[in-house]
Amino acid sequence: MRNNAKQALDELIAGSNTKLSALCLEALKRHYKVSAAAEIDRVAREVRNSLAQVASRLLSARAWLRQGRGGGFAETPTPRDGHTYIMQDYAVTGRLLRPTILIHEAFHDLSDFNQDFGGNPAKDGGVKYHLNDTRTQLTNAYAMSQFVLHISEEQEKILADTD
Repeated sequence: MRNNAKQALDELIAGSNTKLSALCLEALKRHYKVSAAAEIDRVAREVRNSLAQVASRLLSARAWLRQGRGGGFAETPTPRDGHTYIMQDYAVTGRLLRPTILIHEAFHDLSDFNQDFGGNPAKDGGVKYHLNDTRTQLTNAYAMSQFVLHISEEQEKILADTD
């Protein structure tokens, strides 16, 4: 999922006229609220840089992930302690939700400023999530995971626990 999103961002930034580039533009407009060409390019580069940092966290999963004890799927504590805790309910999630959770938590782990603005889109169909502006979305862990999922599924998709 992450590699496909990176490729989509690379193609968009390079000015490629491909289906993947067009999908990336659609996803950036939807999840990061951009429309002007200069803003699209700036945000695409920021998202690509953040995605590269997420990739680094995911590649070091053995050092970063720990088994948690509580309910829920995963938790990245504030203040950061260098770990994300995979909770008991992660085991019952579906094939799309698992990597989405890891991308979401890896983005949290990059900075104390990366939070859940607007809450989980699954709670209200994305209503509060889609009220966020560009600046907020750039630090929203849900925006990162929803963007990557959008590219992967070729449309916006809000996941249920079994997805």
